[in-house]
Amino acid sequence: MNILKRNFKLGEKIGICLFVLSIFLLLNMLAFGLNQALWWDECFTLNLMPSSFMDMILITAYDVHPPLYYINVYFQTSFTSTSYI
Repeated sequence: MNILKRNFKLGEKIGICLFVLSIFLLLNMLAFGLNQALWWDECFTLNLMPSSFMDMILITAYDVHPPLYYINVYFQTSFTSTSYI
């Protein structure tokens, strides 16, 4: 039977569309997304760490992330480096 002339059921059509979409998204991530060493939110956090503790609290008061995250990173980077390597 020729696959081009086959009548596909609705579930098979949806499955084929999802498969093609997932392959497209995977290739898109490999081409554009995974080659970044740091993402925007990670760069924001690293640029915030040299600030004083109170400045960090004031800056992050309007951020969507909870301040406990930045406090945790602040104390971790005070004992370690801010290098991402």
